[in-house]
This record gives sequence, structure tokens and C-alpha cells, in this order.
Amino acid sequence: MEGDIKNVTFLRDHCYVDFDRAIFVNHDLPCALSRIETSLLTCLVSKLGHIVTYDELIIFVTEPITPNELHVHMSRIRKKIEDTTTSNNLISVRGVGYILIST
Repeated sequence: MEGDIKNVTFLRDHCYVDFDRAIFVNHDLPCALSRIETSLLTCLVSKLGHIVTYDELIIFVTEPITPNELHVHMSRIRKKIEDTTTSNNLISVRGVGYILIST
């Protein structure tokens, strides 16, 4: 299956975002991503390991969202991509934005 994947970003072993199919895959178990979640992850991946500000994320998303909606979407993304046995991949920088890291 992984041989056919072209537009992916691995966050850790056996866990990746497949942007072509708009899913997050954890040990061969897919989890669907909404359009907004996919857009937000695309922005975060483009600056992997660096802070992405709230404003950058809001501007990047093609649909209008408020700062409160941004935090809700980021919480949903975190629930989908986080693994309780390892360190966090999505880090909040209070008052500034988020950092997505690959471990």
C-alpha cells in the first residue's frame, strides 16, 4: 500500500498524513480529515518544525474561520494524530501558534 503513496508526510513510524486521500494513517488504520483539517495540516507541514502563527493558519485555510474555530479544528487534529505512548507531534505555542514536528 505505501508504495503507491506520493503526497505523504510521516509524523512517526507507521504514522503519516496522506494529502492525496485527505487521511491520517496510524498503523494501517485510516482516519478521515476534513477539508479544513487537511488545509491546516498542509500549512503546518510546509513549515515542519517551525512555529506557524494563528494568523498564518487562518489565512491559509480557504474557508473563513474564526480564531475560536481554529482552536477547535486544531484540537480535533491533535486527537487524530497524537499517540499517547509517544511525545506530541502538534505543539501549542501559547498566544502565538502551533508547531508540527516529526519524530
